[in-house]
Amino acid sequence: RDGVAGQEVWMRLFAAQTPAPRLSGEGFRVEVDLARQVMFLINENQVVEIIHVSTGKAGTPTGQGKVWLKQRDWVECSVGWMYFPSYFWPRIAIHGSSSVPPYPASHGCVRTPVWIAEHVYDLLGYGTRVDVYY
Repeated sequence: RDGVAGQEVWMRLFAAQTPAPRLSGEGFRVEVDLARQVMFLINENQVVEIIHVSTGKAGTPTGQGKVWLKQRDWVECSVGWMYFPSYFWPRIAIHGSSSVPPYPASHGCVRTPVWIAEHVYDLLGYGTRVDVYY
């Protein structure tokens, strides 16, 4: 990702197909692909949104979690500020950030752009399944 929407980017966008979820499951859930730095929002086994993310530079744990704590607005924590965090493991949340580079850069959380963070927060109910994988 270089921020330039040139001819090659537009050709790929027009040819793109919605990917299938890697894992199966019922209802609304989330998959975070660490290798591609993207998050898939999935409803009834259909990808409904794809969001670019930045995960942990020292590693975001893999496996399955569930949203267990949510906080509205900007929240300060020991490593900085988070916007509308939804925690799915202790000290690991999906949250908005003003810095979402196309590579792992967080302390372990899943960063989303600020402009979509509140939308994601609204979709992630308590108990929402979050799968993280390479």
